[in-house]
Amino acid sequence: MDDVACKLSTNLVGISWAVQSAYDTQYIEGHGPALDDYRRTVEDRVRAAERILQGWGRT
Repeated sequence: MDDVACKLSTNLVGISWAVQSAYDTQYIEGHGPALDDYRRTVEDRVRAAERILQGWGRT
């Protein structure tokens, strides 16, 4: 119980979320073109998988 009380009194979860969110935002802003390329690659692979499944009579 002491552990939970400490986490609540220091707002550990809220602070951790805020810090992680800031890091994520910074990463996304610094790697936009690479993330766009990755998204397109994933979308291309999903479309290819859909075509394969359609060839097997499944969608």
